[in-house]
Amino acid sequence: MRSTHILDLIVKIVQHVQNGKAINDFDASELNTGHRFNTAELSAAYSWVLQHGPELQQRRKRNVPRVLHIAERMVFSKEAWGWILELQSLGLIDHNGIERIIERIMMQFHGKITLNMVKEIVVPFLLDNEKHTHPGTTGLTGNESIN
Repeated sequence: MRSTHILDLIVKIVQHVQNGKAINDFDASELNTGHRFNTAELSAAYSWVLQHGPELQQRRKRNVPRVLHIAERMVFSKEAWGWILELQSLGLIDHNGIERIIERIMMQFHGKITLNMVKEIVVPFLLDNEKHTHPGTTGLTGNESIN
């Protein structure tokens, strides 16, 4: 199970819901992604959207599009930057998230960054973000025990 497939599903489900359609009416088999989504990927994507739905609406209201500096424009392909703006317009990432993603890309990559490269960076940011944003969490990963 690739996390980028889950991210693609999350984006499609959020787009579906924000177009005024019920989440129950979403059909992943109609997507032309070249990948057939399995049950685990669908379950993970649905769970993520249901868990984060209310905060997505709040984030969408506060978002202002980010303009790239000339050095940043040299690094991002149009497709990659457009996809990040799409995530922002859907409320999946906020301004601070975009800044962290851009910072990581600028430090980690040289030359043009592709859409797939951006997805690989966004996946852990988006899917693992709960570990880093909730103060007071223990940091347990699920297979530890507290004695």
